[in-house]
Amino acid sequence: LHALITRHAELSENLGLWDEALKQYVEQGKSNSKTIDKYLCLDSKSIIGVMNCLNHLARFQELNELANSILGNSKFSNQSELISTCRHYAASAAWHMIQYGQFVTLAQQLEETENNYFYLVAANVINKKFDVALDYIKKIQSKAENKLFPSISFNYERVYEDFSMVSMLNEVRETIQYHQHQEMSRSA
Repeated sequence: LHALITRHAELSENLGLWDEALKQYVEQGKSNSKTIDKYLCLDSKSIIGVMNCLNHLARFQELNELANSILGNSKFSNQSELISTCRHYAASAAWHMIQYGQFVTLAQQLEETENNYFYLVAANVINKKFDVALDYIKKIQSKAENKLFPSISFNYERVYEDFSMVSMLNEVRETIQYHQHQEMSRSA
């Protein structure tokens, strides 16, 4: 039964049926545990699935609470993939809840992976480390542009997310350049 529920949850998640996937993960938690907490009794792969669902459903308060409870729980400290993913989702939740102090603290702990580059850009812009932010922007854009431009003429909808990211990062780059020029004009 546990394997069937897990498979159903993963399938629902892959199809973008976030509510359905989350319900299945909760059901799996009920069958797994005698504890009150519906998520912490799950295996790490399922916890990551829950966090992904909460993020896509924009349930950022719940995501923040779950990620921080895992990060603060010594039971999970030796599970590096789970900890890394929790940091990512905790940063996402803080960003979306406009808790920039918490966000910057969490973003400074993120690994340098494609998944985290956006948050690393944002944290470095907030900290006025513009050169570092520009380096991350270049990394993101080079990855996105490589798959974006050959595909755009065939199926715009499939590359929309990448296209949006490249466009947004161009605006961030322009903002950084504005701030850099403003600082240079003050010192002149």
